[in-house]
Amino acid sequence: MKSDQQENPMRVHFRVIDAEADAQNNNKEADDAKRVFILDQDNPWEVKDNELNIYFYYRASTQDDWTGTALETATETAKKKPPTLDYLKKISEQRLLDLNGGVPEDWRQLLDVKYKKTDGELAEYSVLMSQLNLYTKKNTFDYFIHKNLGEFLT
Repeated sequence: MKSDQQENPMRVHFRVIDAEADAQNNNKEADDAKRVFILDQDNPWEVKDNELNIYFYYRASTQDDWTGTALETATETAKKKPPTLDYLKKISEQRLLDLNGGVPEDWRQLLDVKYKKTDGELAEYSVLMSQLNLYTKKNTFDYFIHKNLGEFLT
């Protein structure tokens, strides 16, 4: 993260503290068992050595993962199911940037600014949401491996 102190930059790390194993190996996950990143409810963050660590579980979401604020903005159809990754990212952003969330003010200020796109235009979302989008996209991409890959490579 850019801060006024270039010699002592503020770094943010997303960390998975626990992940469910994929029970079906290479098979596609069912929609109701799709694993997502869920912010740790008990210890969502800590600052250590001038680095902010944000902790997630990687598991299928449940109805218990909804928060009151997120339920208020969700559609009636969405409320009947566990929250999707998009809702969970919004929940994470709200919890981390909330004044009562406990994240130190200097970190909140850096994470809560509007993200600046490559064309210089300001986005409608925060730097934190931009990084959450990048992290979840990069770490949930499914790779297809053909069953005859070995023959193809030889």
